[in-house]
Amino acid sequence: MSINCKICNEEFPRFIHWRHLKTHGYDSDSYKREFGPISDPTVYVMPEERKQRISASVVKYASAHSDIMKERTKKAIQTKKENGYDFGLPMRGKKQTEVSKQKSRETILATNAKRRERSNKSIIQKINDLNLTLINSISDITFSLTCNTCGTNFSFTKQYFQPSKFKQTICPTCYPRSKPVSKKEQELYDFIKKLCPTAIQSYRAQYHDKEIDIFIPELNIGIEFNGLYWHSEEVLLSNNRNKLVDRDKLIWAKKNNIRLIQIFEDEWDLSPQIVKSRLQNILGVSDIKVYARKCSLQKITGSAAAKFCNDNHIMGKGRSNACYGLYYDKNLVSVMTFSKSNLSRKIAGWELNRFCSKTGYSIVGGASKLFSAFIKEHSPASIVSYSDNRWSDGDVYEKLGFTKVHDGIPNYWYIKPNYPKRIHRFTLRKTKKDPDNITEYQLRANEGFSRIWDSGSSKWVWTTSNVQ
Repeated sequence: MSINCKICNEEFPRFIHWRHLKTHGYDSDSYKREFGPISDPTVYVMPEERKQRISASVVKYASAHSDIMKERTKKAIQTKKENGYDFGLPMRGKKQTEVSKQKSRETILATNAKRRERSNKSIIQKINDLNLTLINSISDITFSLTCNTCGTNFSFTKQYFQPSKFKQTICPTCYPRSKPVSKKEQELYDFIKKLCPTAIQSYRAQYHDKEIDIFIPELNIGIEFNGLYWHSEEVLLSNNRNKLVDRDKLIWAKKNNIRLIQIFEDEWDLSPQIVKSRLQNILGVSDIKVYARKCSLQKITGSAAAKFCNDNHIMGKGRSNACYGLYYDKNLVSVMTFSKSNLSRKIAGWELNRFCSKTGYSIVGGASKLFSAFIKEHSPASIVSYSDNRWSDGDVYEKLGFTKVHDGIPNYWYIKPNYPKRIHRFTLRKTKKDPDNITEYQLRANEGFSRIWDSGSSKWVWTTSNVQ
């Protein structure tokens, strides 16, 4: 019960071994196709039960001798490599001809063109089905669209017409979007709405432009409510957003001729009357308007200025070496303070440190009268000051004759869950006790703090040459 090789007639007891076939340049399949079976059908066939016993035995051995099996596998792979077997791609180590490369490029370009054509046809069909008109080109990334039903112009990026994102309710006028608003943001909106009845909540000039929490159209003023948690660096980054997204939004607003006010949550929580008074001044609807010419000017003590600023300035008191106040009906209604030689801020001369009016009051010409009193007494060569970009557009400084030097870079505070206010970064700086090989931010993050960024502070400078 043997079988002979049809090529060399060598006899084998049961079947022709693959190693023998290899000497003739054949493998089992090619030999079978040309010469027939490699074993005699009448030869003993192993029962299925025995096959299973052998298989189980092999599995048991492999489980008990994993190291030996791994070594065998390595040797087998190494043997294949030595024999020229390539485990990589079929084209590895081979060079394409220029003709082949060009053919591949043409094939890819043709395939992509067909896909693009099919996609564009599908998009055009969707635009027609929704009764929309495409204003720009189908090849643009962002589509400018007009709704033929209501006449609204809006924009959408091309990706929103892909099957996974496409919606029938695309027109923002025919299908208004509802945005969840926090209780505190709603309180702010209700306050603004009473002052300016035309105020719009969750405003968008064009759909998919940036949204403004509250917008007053006739004043071109927007107001943002920045919750500490939702605007923290950790949450922004987890949502694939820039940690300086608020600064970027301010820049966008300026480019669109919108004055944007950005209010932090803790300002609204801890100093609501100051926030409301400042907003009234910005909107030109203060409760009480007083002209500075009807006020008496006096130099005041540092303690009196500190108390007034704590009660009426969003940042509270500051360092002061010269303080001036305006009195109306014997009541202090406006204060301006100046400090000298602030080494921590690299200021060698004078700095206009604080200016504010009593909550609910608008003192017309107050800043100019207070500033002139300081100039008259001290005759400074120059004065610097800083305006918070979240609140100020610098109009007061321009009226006083200051020149803007730069817009400054965003600054950060630390916040912590369930803590009601931002913590100034200076209070959490590294100390000599902290390890050198870890940053301040890593240390505070390990302690449970996160950061929140503002929109920077602009630097302003006044010099005697500014006086005309």
